[in-house]
Amino acid sequence: MIIPNFAVYLGQESEKDFVGFFAENNFFAIIKINNFPKEKGREILKKINSDLEKNQIEKLTDFESIIDKHIREENLPIGFSLACGFKKNNLFYLKTIGEGEIYLKRDHQIASIISNNNSASGLLKNKDFFIFSIKELFEILGGKDELKKIFNEKKPNEILEEITPKLKEKNDLGLIALFLLFEEKNEFVLESEVEEETLRKEEEKKPEKKAFSPFYSFQEKMPVLDWENRLKSKNKRLTLLIVIIIFVILVWSVVFGLARRQAALVKKEINNTKELISHKLKEAEDVSFLNLDRSLALIEESKSELKKLEKKLSKDNQPQIEEIASLIKRQEQKLLKKEEKSPEEFYDLAIENKEAKGDLLSLSGENLAILDRKGTIYLLSLTKKSISKKTFPEIKGADLLALYDDQILFYKKNQGIYKIVNSKLNKVVDNDSKWGNLIDFKIYNGNLYLLDKDNDEIYKYLVSENGYSNKISYFKTGQSVDLIDANSLAIDLSIYIGFNDRILKYTAGVKDDFKTEFPNTKPMINKIFTDKNTEKILALDKNKATIYVLAKTGTYERQIYSPILAQATDFVTYNNQIYILVGQKIYRIALN
Repeated sequence: MIIPNFAVYLGQESEKDFVGFFAENNFFAIIKINNFPKEKGREILKKINSDLEKNQIEKLTDFESIIDKHIREENLPIGFSLACGFKKNNLFYLKTIGEGEIYLKRDHQIASIISNNNSASGLLKNKDFFIFSIKELFEILGGKDELKKIFNEKKPNEILEEITPKLKEKNDLGLIALFLLFEEKNEFVLESEVEEETLRKEEEKKPEKKAFSPFYSFQEKMPVLDWENRLKSKNKRLTLLIVIIIFVILVWSVVFGLARRQAALVKKEINNTKELISHKLKEAEDVSFLNLDRSLALIEESKSELKKLEKKLSKDNQPQIEEIASLIKRQEQKLLKKEEKSPEEFYDLAIENKEAKGDLLSLSGENLAILDRKGTIYLLSLTKKSISKKTFPEIKGADLLALYDDQILFYKKNQGIYKIVNSKLNKVVDNDSKWGNLIDFKIYNGNLYLLDKDNDEIYKYLVSENGYSNKISYFKTGQSVDLIDANSLAIDLSIYIGFNDRILKYTAGVKDDFKTEFPNTKPMINKIFTDKNTEKILALDKNKATIYVLAKTGTYERQIYSPILAQATDFVTYNNQIYILVGQKIYRIALN
């Protein structure tokens, strides 16, 4: 059982301010409130302690809510300082406000764990030493290096005796510090010690052996001595046998007792870690709705605790490790709304050409165009699974692809834009020397849109009877944006521009008030997709083999995980199915 041992330093008392402490019933606190009645201050600490006793404290937010409740109810003035903690079993919940600061000395390390307006929780260990105070005290004592010297293997009362003269030399008006040491007190004796004591008592109870001394005549003396010698020899062997048996019992007791104690320690370590992780996972679930980033941070903390445990255990404990890992994974998937799905092979281009390799996709209605830069564009019906192909020398080395009704268009660097209609190929837009790096190409209502990341432009070419107009900027004046990190383009009524970690939305050339949310602080988006027939925005993260599903408001809804996504070269969605291009093959995953 871990129990507390504490000592308190109180500096010179101020007439106007309240400076006080509390250390009862597992609640520990120091507080400083300027221009505040002392009796009222003491009453507040008692009320907090009473509330902590009455309420079921299961997580850090429970502890914080009780502290915050009393701060509001008592209408405490701005600028007060607080450092407090509450022990529940082997968990310790901490909170600081204002100039409050809490240091922890564990093993040979000492560090400030929280200060200002912060909170934390963690599992207590034997000989954990906490210092609750305000920042002024640590400055007077000389900072962390001096603290290490002062707190070296000392009890709270010993520390108090050592630092009091130093603090009294300074201006200690209103200073306060609570020194709190947690130590594990054993309420049992070792099993081997019990067994040794039992053996000792049994030996004491045995009757003493009486000497062999019968009366014999002189003539009988020799036979008697011979018998006595044989008896002594037999007694020696019996004694040796008893010694060996006792030794074996003691060895068995020590070895197996040690093994049992070791197993008990391992079990305790596992249970403590499981309790801490369960606590973090529950807190992650509670805060996920309002603060998903904090929720995910708690998941990562749980994984870190599991790794620490795994390093301490042997392979024999792998089932317990896997059980906790499974617990973390289920909670993570639940919070992230993560769905793991298996792909099905939808079509293999090798049926048409063994040397085929898909590089890009473009969707129009139920038809899918597939660019093979070796010189072929395949047109695949997603409903009929029928396929046709267009082969022209100009297709070889093409950079971008777009499909609109029965028209296939492709862009080739330094040459321009070509259109294929009814097996006829024509160049429809000549190469423009002012183009920079064109990275995506879309058609909407017959108009062409080209994304130029070097020139921070989206060029628009209006469709006309004779082909297409000259290029114009899609952006209204003053609306353009830095596109150097852009990677893709998607169009419904608005235009969406994909970046590594975000998506921008423009309508009629004007930037919308649109913000994307992702469950990871740093997603690595490779491509986005949506169109007028798709209700969602999909974002591919190959690094995580994941597609994020967002509402068209930018709100994160869920994610789909499948290992095949890590290999994807392109993807589209049609009729609630995701079609994924990987080399020669097209795979399909259900969106719903």
